Amino acid sequence: MEIVFDAKKEIESKLENLDEVSKMSILIDELKNENNNVRLYCVKHLTNIAEVLGKERTEEELIPLLIDLIINFETEDEILLELSNQFVLLVINIYLN
Repeated sequence: MEIVFDAKKEIESKLENLDEVSKMSILIDELKNENNNVRLYCVKHLTNIAEVLGKERTEEELIPLLIDLIINFETEDEILLELSNQFVLLVINIYLN
């Protein structure tokens, strides 16, 4: 649990005093961070990223990025599971709202 808290502190310190778009940009960049806990933290905030990006940019930019992460980058089961959960939420939010 301490490790996850440290990842949260690390990310939140980077987001301090930034506008929403800049914060989302950092969270997107951190999806490829070497630290599993940082990646997991960012994955858990994908719906926040999608809200800021809007429907069109989520469809055109975020979802293809996530597919690429799943296919070519991510190897940790816990993160893949959370990615799949968040992916479902993104699709629901985009197409049912």
